[in-house]
Amino acid sequence: MKIIKLIVWMCLLSGLSAQAQRSLELQSVKRTRYAVTAKYDSLVDPKTVQLIEKYKTQMNKQMNEVIGVAPAELAGGLPESPLLNLTADVLRETGSKFTPTRVDVGLMNDGGLRNTIRIGNVTVGNIFEVYPFDNQLVVLSVKGKDLGDLFTYIAKIGGAGVSGVTLKIQNGAIAELYVGASILNEEKTYTVATIDYLADGNDGMLALKKAIERKYTGLLIRDVMMDYVRNYTKQGKTIVGNLDGRISILK
Repeated sequence: MKIIKLIVWMCLLSGLSAQAQRSLELQSVKRTRYAVTAKYDSLVDPKTVQLIEKYKTQMNKQMNEVIGVAPAELAGGLPESPLLNLTADVLRETGSKFTPTRVDVGLMNDGGLRNTIRIGNVTVGNIFEVYPFDNQLVVLSVKGKDLGDLFTYIAKIGGAGVSGVTLKIQNGAIAELYVGASILNEEKTYTVATIDYLADGNDGMLALKKAIERKYTGLLIRDVMMDYVRNYTKQGKTIVGNLDGRISILK
């Protein structure tokens, strides 16, 4: 008898559950489009404006601070570009402070650069425009085979920001790949300085998820780049990014 009652209760609960699911199904969608026009400009709250202006003045002062000079525009783009090369070089250089020897590879994705650095004064605001995300510098230990898989993907998409690497691409595949002065060794373990976004396998960099060791530096990429610009300026140097053929497309 108890078994029969249990079965009845299970059937009732199952029926109620199915009914609850049906009651939560989307039945229809209604939408209205509101045009954002100048008519809303008059709907200003004076107290809110006053509050914003207080912080806006302070923020503008910080963002307009000149920290360096660029003699030529630094822009992104594939297969390589001045801004991508510069960013990858700085990541590699800074990452090397967290390893016993110099980091083998610097890596940055073109999608992570959200603006260009224009000719002339470089401000704090310019750096924020280029690197708006809170991406952290990470140093990875990656097996040679996995690094090869990474560059197979990079060849397929037509390039990326790299440092310490010479890559020749033909028909979307690796034609030649050197890390430093040597051909990639699949049996060796390499160090890679990049951002946590890529280290987690995003933007197609799935091979980096196989890293055998990770060192999170706690440094945001924009802070790393600002420190670089400031230090170079103190040395009397301007900010440049070179096109040196580290990635080339063969016909």
